[in-house]
Amino acid sequence: MMGADVQSGTDLWRILAQAGPKATAEALERDDLQRMHVETPLDAFIADRVAQGKSLVLTGNAGDGKTHALLRAARELEAAGAIFIPDATAEMRRGDPEPILKRWREAIAERRPFCIAINEYPLYQLRKAAPDFEPLAETWRQSRHRLAYRDDAASAAGDIIVVDLSLRNPLSPGFADAILDAILTDPAFVEFVDAHPHDVASENAMRLRDPRVRRRLRAIFERSVALGARVTVREMWILAARMVMGRDAGRDFNRADWYFEALFASPVFAGTSSLARALDPAACSHPRWDNLLEGGKNALEDGWRFGPPPVPPQPRLEPAVFTWLKRAFHFEHDEGETALELADPEAAEFMALLAGAASGRNSVGTMIDAINAAYCPVRFSGRENHLYLWSGHRFHEQPSRSFVATERIAAEDLRLEIPRLPAICDSAFDFVGDHMMLAAPARGGTRLRIDYPCSARFAGSGAGCRASWYPSAKFTGSMPSSNNLAAAASRRATPCGRCIWNICKCFKSGWRQTAAPTKWCAPMPDISTFSREDIAAGQRRIHGAALGYQPMRMKPVHFATSLILALRGRCYRLELLNKASVPRVAPKLGARVADEFVAEELYPRLIAEGRINAQVDEPTFKLLRSHLNAAFNNDGGALGPGFAPYNPFGVDYSAPSFRYIGNLSKNHGHSGSFVTRILRATETGQQVLTDCLAVLDLPPPPLEALGSPLLDEEDLEWADDYDSLFGALSDAAAADIAAIMAPRTEAIAKLLANLLRMRSAYALRYMIIGLSIWLFSYLMLRREAEPLLLVDAMGGRNRRIRTQSQASYARELDRFANSYDKWRDDEGAAADDEDWETFSSSRKARKNLEDHFRDLGVRIGIVQPRAPSAKRKHIELQADTLRVLAMSILGEDEVVTEIEFADRLRSLWCLCPGSAPADGELLRRNGFGPLDADEDLEPNARAFRALLIRLGLAVSPSDGLTLCALRADEVI
Repeated sequence: MMGADVQSGTDLWRILAQAGPKATAEALERDDLQRMHVETPLDAFIADRVAQGKSLVLTGNAGDGKTHALLRAARELEAAGAIFIPDATAEMRRGDPEPILKRWREAIAERRPFCIAINEYPLYQLRKAAPDFEPLAETWRQSRHRLAYRDDAASAAGDIIVVDLSLRNPLSPGFADAILDAILTDPAFVEFVDAHPHDVASENAMRLRDPRVRRRLRAIFERSVALGARVTVREMWILAARMVMGRDAGRDFNRADWYFEALFASPVFAGTSSLARALDPAACSHPRWDNLLEGGKNALEDGWRFGPPPVPPQPRLEPAVFTWLKRAFHFEHDEGETALELADPEAAEFMALLAGAASGRNSVGTMIDAINAAYCPVRFSGRENHLYLWSGHRFHEQPSRSFVATERIAAEDLRLEIPRLPAICDSAFDFVGDHMMLAAPARGGTRLRIDYPCSARFAGSGAGCRASWYPSAKFTGSMPSSNNLAAAASRRATPCGRCIWNICKCFKSGWRQTAAPTKWCAPMPDISTFSREDIAAGQRRIHGAALGYQPMRMKPVHFATSLILALRGRCYRLELLNKASVPRVAPKLGARVADEFVAEELYPRLIAEGRINAQVDEPTFKLLRSHLNAAFNNDGGALGPGFAPYNPFGVDYSAPSFRYIGNLSKNHGHSGSFVTRILRATETGQQVLTDCLAVLDLPPPPLEALGSPLLDEEDLEWADDYDSLFGALSDAAAADIAAIMAPRTEAIAKLLANLLRMRSAYALRYMIIGLSIWLFSYLMLRREAEPLLLVDAMGGRNRRIRTQSQASYARELDRFANSYDKWRDDEGAAADDEDWETFSSSRKARKNLEDHFRDLGVRIGIVQPRAPSAKRKHIELQADTLRVLAMSILGEDEVVTEIEFADRLRSLWCLCPGSAPADGELLRRNGFGPLDADEDLEPNARAFRALLIRLGLAVSPSDGLTLCALRADEVI
């Protein structure tokens, strides 16, 4: 802490250089507060607005300078008669907001201005405690519109002005320069430097006063702001003090003490992050200068502002020495500015785009070309003239690998908008934007936020780079954003026509379906090795009594087929869709066999039925079939020939509509019928089924239109033969299962409510993943009161976490595999002995239990499969899986702490990231090996927290506090 014992000279700056992230302005003496003050427009803004009788709410992150600003303005506030609270958290006293509310009401009653410095979470607590208090409602409204674009939604209502200091970036060149100058021109510091010319601080001060060094440092800061880097005011002071005072404030000017070493040791610039690669000269290769610098001490002696750096003689330049030398070259050599010439071209392109948009140049064409290229790398005419609304669909945990667009927005109907402060507070500080909005005013004002990570993702994908090649911290969630734009801009896609010829015309002029044709997978063999039908039927009865359905190697697409059949009781034949989307290159051999899966056989039929215009030639038809296969075979082996002369093994279409549901699937084991029976046993479950039907009735994304010319006009009645296959599920048994699953059912009800409200293009996908997670948790809960899966959020970087995560999966797999024997001992005595014998004597029937648990867990994105880097399966959540889990945990505008979020995740879905204080003891009780709270669980919790933040499900508005919400950046 910075306390009263701080003396004159360099003591203040030395202590500040060694300060941690929890140093506070309240601990400063008034003289030290004055020494650290940097005059900014905010000072005059506060004094002027309070003098006008306005009330001010300063919000933002801890360390943004809120308290400092009010303490500095104390005299002006007192002169204006204002009631002010420099620290709302301290005033609340154990989280009780009443003291603040009392003083606020007092200010209103006495017609006095009210000023408060408050973090986001205490502000949320105030609003929750007094939802009808009008000043708080206005404060919350302004905080939800903290930036303005072309409109200005945050215009003041009444006498309250909200200033969000998290928007003030201390890395902006003017602010950073002012902080450095405050240290360098401090009289006590100047006196010390004059008396100790060879001290570390003196050496750094000499360089930091040099115009060349400052110009290049300013360029680094400017570049970092544009690319999205940010620090708090507190962190900027600490960084500046470290740049001046060196590593340990010692007397020897070692390599680690140079000013730029402190800069690049900062968390903003350190490591191998995308920002480090774009900002750190040592991370940017330059063939000419790298070769000279690596050549040793005498290779590059001329051009140094302060003389050549003292490179120690060595046969081979060590990496650490080269890093230091490359940074020194950038800041102090005549040619140093060229060191970043070849740095991250995507960063340079984004900065140029941002500058162009700010200056009024029309860069819409450049931006929409990059977005279209990310979805369709093959260049086509007019790609920069229209933004295509791409959409993909699959039920697996991984994103789609084929996309379709049936609508487009003309470039002239789009505009790039640059953010600015609302007019009511635009003079409070200089705002520097790090993003822009691609807006469609004619589509209800829908906007797509484009920042550096998003822009780089589009640029890289358009150049043919896979998303997996990019660091997930940089690009997670960028691509779905444009799908959200598509969903919001158009609630229903408009098909381009009834026949395939029209689709082909659109394919040439606008409607593009991207993906390499997928290889057709041969039919899976029959899962049963039994030769007698009565033995198979006996096994099904055992499955029905012990589990409720038949466990098979089931994917979410299989479950989706079963569920939709059970919900609607209708299906479609889908013969033409099946034949067109499963290409065959040669007819099936055999006498007088008409094989319409071959293009030469199918083509004439489609022309005769009017499905294809006669102008379509056969090569074009074959090309279209490849795209149909890529689109509708997203789930790999879920699509095969389902009509004569082939024997169907089961066909499921990973399509976003009930119109693609047929009755040819064989792999679902009637799991959907079972789930609907359990849900009907409770009122909440019945509401879930109603909402599932509502999701099915949502406007489908464009993928439905791609195959629409091949779809059947009339549906067929589907008869559920669940009871005849498995035996009737009694009301008592259904009620017992429903009681066990009641909390999970309520969570699914919350998920569906969120999906219907948000109307995402992925609503059906998320619904199926959510219900599949419900089913997966049922497999664990049915025989175990407190199952637990340890989430490895660190991706294997901690061996103990990875090992215990693998063990948690293996434990639950073993419990489920042995659950039938436990069922037989506990409650299955009434089962037919012959039926039990047919099951227990079959190795394959038992293996199906493991396969079912394993496949379902992997495909819903909870269990990660074996890989070269992971020899055993473990628990690691996929991004979309975590998003679905969050929607089942959080309601609209609900805000919870990270610990509460983790508690709900564990209690509802048996998933433990190690965030809660009691997780260590809980894991030990469940038989886990020793995991250290500080070395194992806390780093894992941090990685989990970072994933939530990257997905937009959490923010960290203050030190040590993370808040979770479905739209965290908007709600909090």
